[in-house]
Amino acid sequence: MMPQHHEDGDDTDAMLARLAPPPQALAMVARPFTVSAAALRELAQPDAPAPPALAGAVLKRQVEFAAGRWCAARALRRSGYRGPPAIGVGAQRAPCWPAGYLGSISHSKGWAVAITAASDTLSGVGIDLEHCMDDRTARSVGAHIGNAAEMAVGAAAGLAFETWTTLLFSAKESLFKALYPSVGRYFHFPDAAAESLDREGRVLHLRLTTTLTPRHHAGARYAIDFALGRQRLVTRCLVAA
Repeated sequence: MMPQHHEDGDDTDAMLARLAPPPQALAMVARPFTVSAAALRELAQPDAPAPPALAGAVLKRQVEFAAGRWCAARALRRSGYRGPPAIGVGAQRAPCWPAGYLGSISHSKGWAVAITAASDTLSGVGIDLEHCMDDRTARSVGAHIGNAAEMAVGAAAGLAFETWTTLLFSAKESLFKALYPSVGRYFHFPDAAAESLDREGRVLHLRLTTTLTPRHHAGARYAIDFALGRQRLVTRCLVAA
């Protein structure tokens, strides 16, 4: 196996910028945050209060939620939305985007990111930000994320097992987020399989192994953009309209 190599540095903002240039219709906003009462006050949006169900949550969860919604509200503005900033919480805690728009939110260890687009330009968007697993964690969960053939894809590209396991996990999360609004139900790791990885081009392809809808059928392929940092990685799935 080739020596493990990450992109230099751990500047999450710069890592996000290394994603492939998005279509003009896509907006992305990211920001760091700390877990504190002061941060929660700073992120609060008076005209878009947190849902009552979050009132009893631990501070960390409240700040993560607020940071994600802060990013999402600003991304929506960049996408052309001019309505009320509140983004509701729907089934399975998925964000309820305003009519005519779609989006995705992710947060991980002090960073939040959101992407949005008008629904006539894309039919699905998903983004996932992850802190890289350590080897022990990756070994314990890897078999649940991908089968032996999928793990071989990352090994052939020279990625360390823990990096590839995190990347594969994140890619499938981004795919789930992008397809969930049209699929309307949960689907699981085995329902998509890694087919190829272009490390230099920073894209991997997932293939559905299960038919989820007539459009999203077994054999359908989806490109997942990614970027690696020293401790984090990000994946993004954009589905054409």
